[in-house]
Amino acid sequence: MLKIKIFNTLSCSVKTLVIGVDELIKMIEEAIESEKGSQERYRRAAQEARDPETKVFFEQLVRDEERHEQLLKERLKTLKLLRGF
Repeated sequence: MLKIKIFNTLSCSVKTLVIGVDELIKMIEEAIESEKGSQERYRRAAQEARDPETKVFFEQLVRDEERHEQLLKERLKTLKLLRGF
């Protein structure tokens, strides 16, 4: 079991989540897939944008989601290494 502290930016509070490694790995894998889906939606929106500012906006969102995906993949790799995968 892992203890993870989560900061809620809306309420400025910290909660402690106790979770198993397998469950956390599954959650991160699902989050990676979600990031990929967001990237695709933003790519389509950029392609369909009618003005340059909107296109640039969605292209930046794609890059943001790509960074999120990479960060999640790095954390997943670390978790799997720690667990002995």
